[in-house]
Amino acid sequence: MLSTASAASGGGVRKKIGAQSIRRVVNSFEQFLLKRGMARSSGDVRRLIGLLGVSRQSLRYKMKKHRLLSKQK
Repeated sequence: MLSTASAASGGGVRKKIGAQSIRRVVNSFEQFLLKRGMARSSGDVRRLIGLLGVSRQSLRYKMKKHRLLSKQK
């Protein structure tokens, strides 16, 4: 998390800067990459894992997080 010390208050006060917006940008980019990878891999999970450079577990977590998993198992 980024923070700055306020000079007026003697540097003891820390203030959050853009933590929420950074998280939102990262999530949007992550979702974009997942969707693009899914389109390029045509449903081939091994190819998608290779394209994204993540483990199967990470892929499953991120797809669940972004609600991109199909209901089928």
